[in-house]
Amino acid sequence: FAINAVLLNNPDVASLTAALRKASEGQQEPTVLIRAAANAAHQLVITGMQAARQAGIARVHFATQASE
Repeated sequence: FAINAVLLNNPDVASLTAALRKASEGQQEPTVLIRAAANAAHQLVITGMQAARQAGIARVHFATQASE
């Protein structure tokens, strides 16, 4: 996981939630953008969504990339 292009050392839900809370401080409508490789484990995407919810972030978007 990376937040604002900074990789997280500990990608568990609690660490990700804390990092999202810190990154979204002072923002009225913080947004999470989830970009995952096609072969990423489904659980990683769920972890990102769960952390966003626990951090109080309601706006979650998904980005896709055209395959080459």
